[in-house]
Amino acid sequence: MLVSRFRARAENTGLELQWSEPRCMDLKHHFLIAMPNMVDPNFSGSVVYVCEHNDKTALGLVINRPTELTLARLFDKIDLKLEIAPWKDELV
Repeated sequence: MLVSRFRARAENTGLELQWSEPRCMDLKHHFLIAMPNMVDPNFSGSVVYVCEHNDKTALGLVINRPTELTLARLFDKIDLKLEIAPWKDELV
C-alpha cells in the first residue's frame, strides 16, 4: 500500500502544503482482517497473516480457513525445501 504524506506549515502568507514522495507501508508480521462488507469470495471473512511485504512483492497466509494443501505441496509451490519430513503430509 502506498502512502502519501504531507506537512502543513503556517507562514505569514497562509498555509503551505508540502507533499513527500509516496512510500510503501511495511505490513510484514501484521494481520489483515477483512471488513464485514467485503464481497470478494477469496477474502470475505478472512484473517491474513502477512509473511512478506515490500514495494515489489507481498505474501500472506489465510489463517482462519481449512485447506487441503499439505506442507510438502506448499513448500514445493514456493520453491523451498521441507526439512521436517515427518510433517510433509500434514495439512496447512
